[in-house]
Amino acid sequence: MGGGQGKWISTLTQNQKNVYYQKVRDGYQISWANMKEFGLKNVQITKILDSYFVVAGHWYPLGASEDDPIPGGFGEFLKDTFKEFTPRHASAIAAVLVDLGYLEFRGKKPVYLRKISG
Repeated sequence: MGGGQGKWISTLTQNQKNVYYQKVRDGYQISWANMKEFGLKNVQITKILDSYFVVAGHWYPLGASEDDPIPGGFGEFLKDTFKEFTPRHASAIAAVLVDLGYLEFRGKKPVYLRKISG
């Protein structure tokens, strides 16, 4: 990735720092495992927080399986809302949003997420 300071973090089910992200002008650039580097725009973060994580205190399933995502899960929401994302992107995006303090998580299989209010 280009200039600027980035950060290595782990996905929510791993303890290996295999997700790299850095702030860019209009959001974040993210790379993870063998996926092509991708952008997550600030407007997309806002839509995720306002359109998916709508009920305060409610836990939502991650659902990041590429071929069998949990119906109604975050992975399915990403696939249905943003043409450039698949359910698998949910693993990296959720990890970044947790690291940034927007979301918290519990569990490993399955993983659940909720918006941090405040």
